[in-house]
Amino acid sequence: MDQALHNPLTKLPNRSSFELRLTELIHSDPPKRYGVVAIQLNNLYPVTKTLGHRNADRILELASKHFNAVVRDVPGAVPLQHRGNQGLYLAHLDPQTFAFVVNADQAEAVPRQVLRSIDELRYPIDFLGMQVPLDPQLGVAIGPDHGNDVNTLIRRAVIAGGSERSRERGIAYYTTSRDSYSADRLTLVSELRQAIDQNELALHLQPKMALASREIVGFEALIRWPGRAQPVGPDEIIELAEQSGLIKPLTRWVLKEALDIRSELLAGGWTAGMAVNISPNNLREPDFAVFVQRLMQSYREHDGAMTFEVTETSMMQDPANSLKALNALQSAGITLSIDDFGSGYSSLSYIKQLPAREIKIDRSLISELPEREQDRVIVQTTIQMCHSLGYTVVAEGVENQKTLDLLDAMGCDLIQGYFLTPPLPLDELLGWLADQSRRSRISAS
Repeated sequence: MDQALHNPLTKLPNRSSFELRLTELIHSDPPKRYGVVAIQLNNLYPVTKTLGHRNADRILELASKHFNAVVRDVPGAVPLQHRGNQGLYLAHLDPQTFAFVVNADQAEAVPRQVLRSIDELRYPIDFLGMQVPLDPQLGVAIGPDHGNDVNTLIRRAVIAGGSERSRERGIAYYTTSRDSYSADRLTLVSELRQAIDQNELALHLQPKMALASREIVGFEALIRWPGRAQPVGPDEIIELAEQSGLIKPLTRWVLKEALDIRSELLAGGWTAGMAVNISPNNLREPDFAVFVQRLMQSYREHDGAMTFEVTETSMMQDPANSLKALNALQSAGITLSIDDFGSGYSSLSYIKQLPAREIKIDRSLISELPEREQDRVIVQTTIQMCHSLGYTVVAEGVENQKTLDLLDAMGCDLIQGYFLTPPLPLDELLGWLADQSRRSRISAS
């Protein structure tokens, strides 16, 4: 083994070796699209401080073997080297960063299979009977879409891996809005600031339906940025705001707009509550709960009229302060919902301390519910567990009648998804709500 091309601890190809192999792939004939996937271990430094360097090194060795075995099964994964009869698919770029390469076209042909394989990378490492979470965040950059040279692709994969999107979801693709050094991003930040100030954003609403009564019992407000030649998705808007310091004014705009829309719904006879998504950055604002309480009072809203949805992974970034902030919001009359439940590895002992009333099962567990027995077992168990703890359970991402029927049989309380309707602007939503034939069809199903 050439020591100059391998990491001395994990024996994996090092950065120099990875760059050589990636250069070969980029210049191969015929040309192909390759994705660079960077894996950054967020929790390595705390683990090292807690367990010491020697134990941390041993954990890294175990992690490298686990990661390489998982990556080998990712559709489109490209071997970097061969050692005996086994391929090495993983490179060790620096102490807390690994990387691998995939054939982008092959991987994109089976996205759910890729995500399920990659999700295994997030499992804690078993070390001396302890489950050690390394909190890996994945970033993806695809050539030539995101760059034509090795250094650019690696750098942009690392940038994507360090983004808020990756922190919350575990994986993110590179976009210029995630690159703080991109001229396009700086322009986008300026345009977003203007859009907030000049009321150029919009909220679309997606109904929540109670399965027992088939009645619409709530709405989730989702942000949109209409009128742009180059569309910017809602996740990208939120991430851009979080990274640029605009999340505070953006959230305040969303809350006021949501309450204005709720006033119009009330005038039309719809008393269902309104839910909005809250960033973990908002929970760190010392005056956030006070602002919310005063805002609710100015609209003369009662307790429970508004629900704040917070992802389980975002709360685990700072559990103690998140708990304090959520308790303050509950005291301000806000109903709290744990969003994307099942997408992370949060502690149930922590979750049950939260003053939440609602659990939203992540769409990744719902999207293939009719086809995957394992997902059905997980969802059924989750519903039973949540009910035993007193939570209302919402399934998001319901896209067909068969999924609805399964959730109904499992005792799920509420659903939302494209099977009912995609998120709609208020005028279209009012038309949808007034469509008695549509509502009758849903009730009779």
